[in-house]
Amino acid sequence: YGIREGEVILLTALEGIGKTEYLRAIEYHILKTTDHNIGIIHLEESKDRSLKGLVGYELQVPCHIPDFGIQDEDIKQAYRKLFIRDDRVHLYSHFDTDDPDVILDRIRFLVTCCNCRMVFLDHISFLATSLQEADTVKFLDYLSTKLEKMVEDLSFSLIMVSHENDKGDT
Repeated sequence: YGIREGEVILLTALEGIGKTEYLRAIEYHILKTTDHNIGIIHLEESKDRSLKGLVGYELQVPCHIPDFGIQDEDIKQAYRKLFIRDDRVHLYSHFDTDDPDVILDRIRFLVTCCNCRMVFLDHISFLATSLQEADTVKFLDYLSTKLEKMVEDLSFSLIMVSHENDKGDT
């Protein structure tokens, strides 16, 4: 039945497979086919890169690549056409914390204050990269449990990405 409120969807694959691009294609599809507000937290890229990635789908060119010669005005027009209104897409970049409670607070803010019905988190495993393996498991269990409860309580959709290791474990 597709993406449903109150559920978590987890996309997993090895590094370099294209998980972020797949997630971005879903974000674009949601923007084109619904009027939902969405929250986007891409932890490995800047807000500018995330925006240009989405707008690139609208323009059908990779406008994040400087050599493509896309003019700023073309990007702005595509942005306005895709986003429809200023309060529809809420982008957060990371680069300032790996505290799980801060990420949880940001997601709660997106849902309760910005009325985001869908939140995209790329990628949850990034939050645990500085931890030892035993701490990583504990950390991700804590975060996953909190996220699952929040999604259920607030009835929104959470679509996340996680890396797999060489053994196929998430």
